[in-house]
Amino acid sequence: MESKKQLIALCAVAIIIPCLINSRRQQPSPRAVNTSEFEADVIAAGNGHVIKYLENEQRKEKKAIRPSDYRVRPFNLSGKLKGLSDNQIDQKLGLYAGYVKKWNQIENALQTVSKENVASSYSPFRALKVGETYAMNGTILHELYFENLGTPGRTPEAATKKLLEEHFGSVQNYLDDLRACGLAARGWVLTCYSLYDGSVRNYVLDAHNERVPVMVVPLVVLDVYEHAYMIEFGTKRKQYLRVFANNINWPVIEQRVKKWVT
Repeated sequence: MESKKQLIALCAVAIIIPCLINSRRQQPSPRAVNTSEFEADVIAAGNGHVIKYLENEQRKEKKAIRPSDYRVRPFNLSGKLKGLSDNQIDQKLGLYAGYVKKWNQIENALQTVSKENVASSYSPFRALKVGETYAMNGTILHELYFENLGTPGRTPEAATKKLLEEHFGSVQNYLDDLRACGLAARGWVLTCYSLYDGSVRNYVLDAHNERVPVMVVPLVVLDVYEHAYMIEFGTKRKQYLRVFANNINWPVIEQRVKKWVT
């Protein structure tokens, strides 16, 4: 029986080695291949190590686990906003940093979490995947929000003005719709350009990862969570919405419009 196994192994070597050599010779490679060295490796592999050789080759192709490393971006809005204090913005910046930290933790945990016994009712894998979109969107939406604050008292620039007039009738109609959505939403309002049909609409999100539209690009991002205005306005959200509209950084919106729409 042992001699039979050895015979089978030798037959396998006889078949595999020529295939490996011919395959390496025929396939183009982005770098020069030293055929003699490769053949020497295969010959060595033939001495009872064919399987180990193939396993080593496969192992080289596997991606190494790399720690997630999303960074907190700096936003200098101190003294640049009218009606929103530095304290109000600093509190939000602290929350934003927390989302970045959690996003990294979740992405790292997803690299090792078990995919066995996964269920929609509960499993560690499900919990991480749900938390992934919450932390990721919480990070990105805050960054877009901070970006589109500043230059108080400005009006939309040419491309943005034209776009809003085409889709809302006038800039004022757009702002009225934005405020109405701001009162209706529980989390965010996004003015988005649709890659699907080319429309521009305001969308209401109740959480970072709830009711998020698909195939759209955010042009204006408005945070209506209570922490966005409570220090300044208490529960008076209408006042906050007026102040937000006055602090929209229209040059940034113009850049987004030109990048994604025009």
